[in-house]
Amino acid sequence: MVLVSSGYSFILMALFYYWMDYKGHKKHLTWLKVYGMNSILAYMLAMTVDFSSIGHSVFWGLEQYIGPWYPVLITLTNVGILYGILWSLYQKKIFLRV
Repeated sequence: MVLVSSGYSFILMALFYYWMDYKGHKKHLTWLKVYGMNSILAYMLAMTVDFSSIGHSVFWGLEQYIGPWYPVLITLTNVGILYGILWSLYQKKIFLRV
């Protein structure tokens, strides 16, 4: 299983390398760069800070109206807050180095 999954990963990496670096298709991929430059910080923030409490506070009382889509809204709020933090750090050129 390890060899199969690493083979798939290698094939995908080769395809994306060909598509982005060799062919030059870099449009609309800035969000990947923002996340990738501080990916360790993003992981640490997601594991230590509970951003879902902010989503629950902002959208309190909305659960009864959107029903099963409420967890999706909370997850999108988490992703948006985390991306906002990473974007502001990227703009200021602050990166976590290990």
